[in-house]
Amino acid sequence: MPPGALHHRVTAALANWQLDDAEELLAGVERDPSPYVAAVPAADADTHAGDGDAPVPLGKAWADTLRAELLVRRLRVAGFTMVGEPVASDAEPALDLHAGVAELIDGSGDDADVRTESAKEAALAIALVRSAKAAFDASDDELQRAAGLARHARIELLSRRIDAAMDEAVEAASLLDAGLPPSALLIDTLGTLAAVLADLELMPLALDYQRRAYETAVSAAAEPGDLGDPDLLVAATATCLGELCAEIGEGLLDDDAPQSAAPHFAEARLLAERALELLPPEHPGIVTAQVVHGWALVGLGEHAAAVGPLRATVRITSATADRAQLASAQLALGRALRRQGDVRGADDHLVSALNLATEHGLPRLRRAALRELCTLHAELDDAGRALPYLQAYLSDELDRVDERRTRWVELFSRRKSLLETERAAG
Repeated sequence: MPPGALHHRVTAALANWQLDDAEELLAGVERDPSPYVAAVPAADADTHAGDGDAPVPLGKAWADTLRAELLVRRLRVAGFTMVGEPVASDAEPALDLHAGVAELIDGSGDDADVRTESAKEAALAIALVRSAKAAFDASDDELQRAAGLARHARIELLSRRIDAAMDEAVEAASLLDAGLPPSALLIDTLGTLAAVLADLELMPLALDYQRRAYETAVSAAAEPGDLGDPDLLVAATATCLGELCAEIGEGLLDDDAPQSAAPHFAEARLLAERALELLPPEHPGIVTAQVVHGWALVGLGEHAAAVGPLRATVRITSATADRAQLASAQLALGRALRRQGDVRGADDHLVSALNLATEHGLPRLRRAALRELCTLHAELDDAGRALPYLQAYLSDELDRVDERRTRWVELFSRRKSLLETERAAG
């Protein structure tokens, strides 16, 4: 197994909510070198072997980060909510993860609540991330620090600590100097930060960082070095960029600006086609690229051309463990069927997408599915069906808190200016 492969496998298992698999893999992560950390020379290792005050190695910091994410996800399974309540009226209300984590870490949870009690040990163990943060902060490698901060921002988002997530993202962004040479770590960090920014609903900034990840991958592919398969890197970043383009285009359609949306969908189509050209047959990334391609076709009004391939992607993803991929495919197909006039088919796929997004903590997919379902039933003058979706959508929208987004942009600009001043003075 190549160095770092276990880290990537744990990350994939976490993203797909295969938590038992992730925990089993984590037992071997500390023995597996981080894909981003150079091995410590034997002489240095001997020097620090007896030093009780030595800083936490970055390899262990990465393992602690993965374990912290696992524990936050276990909180969700224990009964906490991350992205809003299920729309079904008979569903059991979930505990608030935002408030719950703080209470549990402070030891002030409701001991009478079985779910709270079962989650307490996991919440307390989230302190692992604190030692990981200290290790990253102690490193003089700014890219390593940025990578750790971006991953920690994602963990904060999972636990609905929005302010903390914004702070981590601001710090990570401030460390990603435009002059950094292309590397696998830089590409991964830019993509992680772009995903965090998108979940914070800062789509223009997310698009900028994902575009930089894609352009960095293209540059790196010219001189691949230790990047592994450069075509896979370019394809993955192209797919992510295309997805963001399509998402921005969809927002513009919702704002009744189809002319402004068209260029975004056209770029999403080209990027998805580029990814499909580069990916080998049977590669799992093909399905994601096909979903983006189908979404772009729908946005461009080519509904009939999109439906067949999207049906195929739903069949394929239904047989896999990737629930986020399945939710995306269901949403794209439901969107295409709604615009084609197939009401029943659209409703079935959109409800499936909504349930998957709610269950697996996918806030942007959940909001998109709620918006589509509300529009679908409003167009049918079915107020009774449309109202619950509208209420859930508005609740989710309020939970985003626009003031926080404004604060993030202000923090970003202020921090960037400060660093530029410091570097100029230095």
